[in-house]
Parts: sequence; structure tokens; C-alpha cells
Amino acid sequence: MDALAKGGFFRLRFGADGLTDGVLEENRKGYTVKELFALNRYLRERGFHIVLSNIVTTPYSTFDDLVESLLMSMVFPMDKGTFANIGILADSN
Repeated sequence: MDALAKGGFFRLRFGADGLTDGVLEENRKGYTVKELFALNRYLRERGFHIVLSNIVTTPYSTFDDLVESLLMSMVFPMDKGTFANIGILADSN
């Protein structure tokens, strides 16, 4: 990350694929919301602006999962609240 910063990069875009542990688990991501917050803090401390792509629900999500995802999207610390996109995965049936 230090090499990117020295090279003039200042904005990073990445896909979290969920801001709740339930959605992350359903997407089989292998990391937790706590780890996402730690990564975000690490990058921001080095001067990066974060752009996040986020999946709010999966086909198996409940209404409570949707509410939790939306609330987490609002509190996730980012510069100017930048989300690249917010996806809702619905059941195809």
C-alpha cells in the first residue's frame, strides 16, 4: 500500500460483497465485517479514499438481514460516503 501511495494512487475501489457477517458468510467470502472495518481504517490512515461495492442481500436473506445491511452501509466509515454500487441479489424463483 505504501508503494501505491508513493506512486500517486489515492483512491481504491474494492468489493466487500456484504457488510454483515451473514451476507459475507452466504457469499463465502472468508472474512468478517470487523476485518473490513480494520482494512478500511488501515487504508484511510495511509491517505487513501475508499470506494466500496457492496451486496446488501442474498436470495436467502431475511428482512432483518436487509435492515442490518442498510444500517451497516450507513455507518461504514468512508470519505464522502462513496459507494460504487449496492447490489441486491434476489431469488430467481
